Amino acid sequence: MPEESCDPPSSRPALNLTLNLDAILAPTQNAAVLSSELVDFMFDAMRKADLSRKPANEATQYKFKTPEISAAERRAMFENWLFSKGFQDLMRGVRASLEQAYLFLELLTRPQKTKSDTTLMDFLAPFRRKAAKLNFPDLLDQVNGKLPESLNFVDAYHSLQRARNCLEHRNGIVSDVDAPAQGVMSLSFPRVKNFYIRKEQEIELEAGHIVDAEDDSEQVQIFTRIELRERRFSKGHRLSISITDFNEIAFACNYFVSDLAAKVGAAGKADKQT
Repeated sequence: MPEESCDPPSSRPALNLTLNLDAILAPTQNAAVLSSELVDFMFDAMRKADLSRKPANEATQYKFKTPEISAAERRAMFENWLFSKGFQDLMRGVRASLEQAYLFLELLTRPQKTKSDTTLMDFLAPFRRKAAKLNFPDLLDQVNGKLPESLNFVDAYHSLQRARNCLEHRNGIVSDVDAPAQGVMSLSFPRVKNFYIRKEQEIELEAGHIVDAEDDSEQVQIFTRIELRERRFSKGHRLSISITDFNEIAFACNYFVSDLAAKVGAAGKADKQT
């Protein structure tokens, strides 16, 4: 067992770690890009395919007997699987990015000491374990407590979770489990809103939007934020999600972690200055 050092703190060896903010961005950005591309590809493939017939696969000897279903039923089944998997991947990505942000902020905001024979993996393990044990709201609270400006994604995360559960476990049909409040399932899906201010009102920018003639376009400032778009589904109805909805949600998840990484970087700079 190594002896404890009796050297004064100033003479003890120090290990400098370089924290790459890409480690925060990567999990969610990879999930957003991959899931969006797969959804786009599969929707295009379904548009071209004859969904009234079971897909043929001559490359395997295994054949499964399945009941005859209509093109609409097969399309709904495929969409449920795609969106369920897509939401799952996005949620995992956001969670992984937030856990990485938690690790960085712990290292940035308090001095760390360890034994000289400790490996980097062993040194980081307690932080990773603590982050993994926290539920999403508490994890976000822990991160927000060390950021110069708080972020909010809890309602969006829970809505993605409820939507995924409905798609995965109930074939996308809203049940009593999904709609405990007066038979209505309320979801708040994230979206990115770009807007400018005109006469104290927010004017959203959309494709083909032209700045109003009353505005001085040279002085117009464009703002961006994540906004929740509420969707309501009655019990017994299908949870209908479009490809546009999914891509909008994926982009909002990507924007959230971009904002998160920027704020973690700002927290690191502020800590160095103090």
